[in-house]
Amino acid sequence: MRRLHADGITDGVLECWEPNARAQAFYASHGWRPDGSRRLGPLGRDYIRLRVTVPL
Repeated sequence: MRRLHADGITDGVLECWEPNARAQAFYASHGWRPDGSRRLGPLGRDYIRLRVTVPL
């Protein structure tokens, strides 16, 4: 988040493996939210896309 802010970037996007609840909880605690997009990942489980908006 600090790096996005320092670089003047207001929108962040990342992917997280759907079964990784620990990572999702970590990102959610920092304001990242799923945007509804998915793509096929390993073992038939999807990656979900998360986004965040960083105030300048």
